[in-house]
Amino acid sequence: MFKNAIAAAALLVVAGFAGQAMAQTSTSSFKAKITIQKACDVTTTAPTDLNFGSHLTTDAPPNEATPGTITVNCSKNTPYTIGLRPSSANGGDDNGNGKMSSTTSSDLVPYKLYQDAGRTTLWGNVSGNVLSGTRASGDPVAKTYQVYGKVPSVDFTPASYEDTVAVTLTY
Repeated sequence: MFKNAIAAAALLVVAGFAGQAMAQTSTSSFKAKITIQKACDVTTTAPTDLNFGSHLTTDAPPNEATPGTITVNCSKNTPYTIGLRPSSANGGDDNGNGKMSSTTSSDLVPYKLYQDAGRTTLWGNVSGNVLSGTRASGDPVAKTYQVYGKVPSVDFTPASYEDTVAVTLTY
């Protein structure tokens, strides 16, 4: 009986090797792919207005605005520029010079847009006065920028004045 058990075990081992020797394989491969495209968007949701507040016509300059806010969301490592252009309907230009109008006065109140709190670097929509940035690796997705403004004088007809500023994000 012991001899039969050994013979059966030997037969199983030989059959196992024979099964392995007869097995064959074939291989192939495939790729996992993705294309990530650059993307940016700009938002100016409230409270983003450039607010010069209320002034008496006798107030002395400079009359500076509470900064407005622009938020940019861009893909990682994507360079961009932000340009600002006051409404041309009131005589605004690509250099950041605007004019606010009123429905009750024919006066136009001039103002300038700036990139810095010191109000020394104009912010417009032409080379040399656009704001440049890049969302670097590790930066938060949303980046917020402040828009500063100044009016040279408030010696105009008493009224409420406003203008629309177009924001152009190029990437």
